[in-house]
This record gives sequence, C-alpha cells and structure tokens, in this order.
Amino acid sequence: MKNKDIIISKLSPFIEGRAVVRVKIESSVADFLEKEKEGLIDKSGDFIIPPFYDLIKYEGGNHVAVNIGFGEVFDEHGNCIAEESGKWGIVDLNNHILIPLKYAGMWPWNNASCFSVEYENKWGAVNIFGETIIPFEYEWLSIPDEYGYITAQKDKKYGCISMSGEVLISFIYDELDMPVCREDRELIPVRCGLECFYINRSGKRMFE
Repeated sequence: MKNKDIIISKLSPFIEGRAVVRVKIESSVADFLEKEKEGLIDKSGDFIIPPFYDLIKYEGGNHVAVNIGFGEVFDEHGNCIAEESGKWGIVDLNNHILIPLKYAGMWPWNNASCFSVEYENKWGAVNIFGETIIPFEYEWLSIPDEYGYITAQKDKKYGCISMSGEVLISFIYDELDMPVCREDRELIPVRCGLECFYINRSGKRMFE
C-alpha cells in the first residue's frame, strides 16, 4: 500500500497477521486495474496477494478464496440492481492457484482447508485438492458450525448434514435458523408449514 497510485477504499480486520484490503488504482496504470480490486496485506502494509482480484475471502491459514468477474450494476440513485457472481477459486499465500477459478459461490470453512462451493447451480463441498467431500446435490450449503453441523437446502426444504455429508436433521423444514454466536446453541428454531417450534440437535421437537 506504499504505492502512491493506490487509493484505499475498504479495510478488513487482521486475521493471523493478514488483512483483505480493497483499493482503487489511478487510471495511469493498466486498464484491468482501473476499477476497485482486492488484495491481501501483511502487518507491514506489503501485499502478499496483489490487488488483482474482484473479491477475496480470508479466514486464516495458508489458503485464500479469490474471485474474478464479480460486479454490481447500480441505478442513478446508487441502488444495486444487478450482480454478476464471477468465478471463485483458491490460491496459496504465494498467489499460486490451487483450485481453478470455476465456482459461482464459495465459503471457506473455519479450518480453511475445505470450502462450501456452488457449481452449475448446485452446492457441495471440496477440499484444498479440489476433491469433492460433499456431493453437489444441494440448493444451498452453509459452512460447519462449532459442532460440525452444516445447514443445507435440498428440494426446497432445510435440514442439516455433517462434514462428511451424513444427514443429521431431516430435510423437512421450510425454515431452519441454526444458532450461531449465541449463548444457547442447542435449541434450533424451525418452521414447518404454518407451524413454528424448536428442535434440538437430534431433530427432536421441544416443549410438546
């Protein structure tokens, strides 16, 4: 960030001594850098990953989720009216590509060695070698919580699976709000049709 042509537009908190930054590059440099781009810096302010990507997700470790092609279209009032997802992949801290940029969506798991990803309109999960660890058969997939539960949507219903793909909570719910960063994570609010109630992590209905 010591380059005078770089204008910082957004900073993220440091994680393990690294932070994602969004910058604007003045038009005197190459055309592909004229719009806002994201990179990864260290605590010296030096770029580990150069500001080449349209989006970056970093959760620590040696692997970085990167995107090329993401973009937003705004109306005259500054409201976003369209969005292009671009393509996601994984690079290491030397910016070497580990997983090709081919996924429409990507969420790094907390250990940063596996990822929930969207490919051809279906969600699954891959490891850092690009191997499928959860098959691509879901309409949506979260990342695991601290208990290893992954919230997913299949055939328009919500349920939960394990990190190996085992069904933990059946796919019968129209809504499932998995507690995250809350004091009580054992009771899960769900909706089934017009009825709302709580279940526990075994899928048992509570307070009957």
